[in-house]
Amino acid sequence: MQPFRFDPEAHAYYLGDEQIPGVTAVLSQVVSFDFVRDEVLDRKRAIGSALHSAIELDRMGVLDEDSVDPAVRPYFDGWRAWLGQQSCFTIHAGELPVCSRVYRYGCTPDVWGELQIGEVAVPFVMELKSSTTVHPAVGLQTAAQARAIAETIHDGRRAAADLWISTARRFVLQLLPTGKYSLRELTARDDFATFLALLTAYRWKKRHNIGQ
Repeated sequence: MQPFRFDPEAHAYYLGDEQIPGVTAVLSQVVSFDFVRDEVLDRKRAIGSALHSAIELDRMGVLDEDSVDPAVRPYFDGWRAWLGQQSCFTIHAGELPVCSRVYRYGCTPDVWGELQIGEVAVPFVMELKSSTTVHPAVGLQTAAQARAIAETIHDGRRAAADLWISTARRFVLQLLPTGKYSLRELTARDDFATFLALLTAYRWKKRHNIGQ
């Protein structure tokens, strides 16, 4: 089996010697920030990156609260508010690079784990967003992540991976500058099929050196 690895500096995913596309790169075909001024986009990216780092450290129990930038603090407070008001989500991993060997792409889901519904525990994957609006492509993103997580957990056992996906729930947690949050479930059944269509288009454009 080809080894999977992630290069954090280049944010690049590999299966063996082959670089495989990341979900973000695939979705860039439909998600564009060209209309946003560079300085605004750079600031939002910096906030998003710092927020994700603070959340991961907080999840691990090693966060120095004084290190949280004041610009990031309201969004982080939204994360803490969500944590304090829920008891049915159990996070198993966060910011862990995974891949789909079947479809040959990589991704780094924000958080995933188990959701307790009555006496039944089902898997979930969740994206954390600090943007003013949530782009509909987050549905495609979480569907692609669910497939990659399932394949990673079940390591080549296709039937078990398919069962994991069939029960998985997908969410986006929007963290707001007011210190509050908005949680929404993503339920469109064609999300993964749409992602695969974009993946095919991405590879076609790569092959013909279009838009690169």
